[in-house]
Amino acid sequence: MRLPSVVLGRARPTPCRPDASLLGRDHPYVRTSESLDSLARQWLAVAMLLAGSAAADAGGVAGAGTLAVSAGVVLLALTAVAGALRQRRRERSIDLILDGREGLPLATVQRERQRLLDRRTRERLSAALEDLVRAARRRRNIEALAGGPIFHVPVVLALAHDLRGVAALLRTDAPVGARGVALLEHLLTRGDSPLYGRHAGALREELRRVRYLLGADRANAS
Repeated sequence: MRLPSVVLGRARPTPCRPDASLLGRDHPYVRTSESLDSLARQWLAVAMLLAGSAAADAGGVAGAGTLAVSAGVVLLALTAVAGALRQRRRERSIDLILDGREGLPLATVQRERQRLLDRRTRERLSAALEDLVRAARRRRNIEALAGGPIFHVPVVLALAHDLRGVAALLRTDAPVGARGVALLEHLLTRGDSPLYGRHAGALREELRRVRYLLGADRANAS
């Protein structure tokens, strides 16, 4: 007689994840998503334990209160880890967009793509570039402030025209490519970007790439 697979100790095959089918099981996006899914199951189990132990404590069951407190602490820790994993998956989504894979039918990738193309995002980045140039001009003759500026004033001043050109491009009504917006966001938010270095040539090349990607992907922008 043929025994059921569970009796034989063989796990039933699980369906392949959509993101794994598109990217492969070893892709950082897939690994992060799998970690989030596993954490979500743990979170739900602990939340159920917390609810049950709280109810038991209300009913006067000995030790239930201690169990409820422990479950609450674990739940808070899991929530914090989940937040970090969601941020990591968001970063992996942006990496996929930068790689030119913004068309992938993955919810988080499409959500980030829409965020990058949103008018408010473009206006925020444009304003940040304008503010940077204004701040550099105010500090033209200042070598250091309290703690010093996070950018190198001569580099920003040398490329003020280029920076304002990109800012103006973001403010137009014409569609722009998500890759260009993502690259500019990295340029503004990452401390190791050429924007905060001392080499005008490196920043000039990065700004050229931003302008190219803003225009080159217009056919794919919405």
